[in-house]
Amino acid sequence: MGAVLVGSAVAVAVGKTAETLTDPGRRFHRKGSGHPDAEVFRLCDEWHTAKATGDALYVQVQSLDDERRLQTAIDAATDWLADVEEGLEALPARTLEGVRAKARVVQSTGHGGADLASAIIRDLLAMEGVA
Repeated sequence: MGAVLVGSAVAVAVGKTAETLTDPGRRFHRKGSGHPDAEVFRLCDEWHTAKATGDALYVQVQSLDDERRLQTAIDAATDWLADVEEGLEALPARTLEGVRAKARVVQSTGHGGADLASAIIRDLLAMEGVA
């Protein structure tokens, strides 16, 4: 996914790696790639990394000069976050763990995440016989 490369470049631009920007407590279940929601978990992890990257950039903006200097990196981080959110909206969660992972992202968005919340509702309605 191209977003990973953009995100990595942004993380390097702020002098940190994507791994150090991510709160390890936010990492989701590390099940093997055979888990039905492995890609959902990966995207949720990537969302938290992208969000932390953008937040790290915004903290550095103390003046208009700072904003101008960091604008390209801020735009890249914003685009990365939007791409990951679109991926999460399009990718259905197949298990309750996957739905919970997406719900944690919605909780963390700060802007409501209405499109992602709608995707979670679709996921829940599509599940039959899941306890």
